[in-house]
Amino acid sequence: MTEKKLYLYKIEPTRPEMLTEGGTAEEDQIMGEHFLYLKDKTADGTIFLAGPSFRSDGSGMGITIFEAADDQAAEAFMNGDPAVQKGIMKAEWLHFRLSLLGNINTGHIINDLRES
Repeated sequence: MTEKKLYLYKIEPTRPEMLTEGGTAEEDQIMGEHFLYLKDKTADGTIFLAGPSFRSDGSGMGITIFEAADDQAAEAFMNGDPAVQKGIMKAEWLHFRLSLLGNINTGHIINDLRES
């Protein structure tokens, strides 16, 4: 059995105004599809974590850390994201190695964010 590897993919909007002025109806619809794609992949154990950064100047990005069997599977996973497929996000993947992982206790902000 081949051991899966960790990857990170970063997305950035192709139209930065989406972050400063808000999305169009079509962009909002696609971002909803993007969220459901990530939610499904989290539920099936593919995604380790995912989320956006927030900046008001349009330079925000989202990251997803996930498992894949190899580089081709990582690229296919990234390209399967509706926001990437439909061109409202540009994306790139990178190899990722987890070096440190904190002990997240009950009451930690990370646990609070999981419930949001």
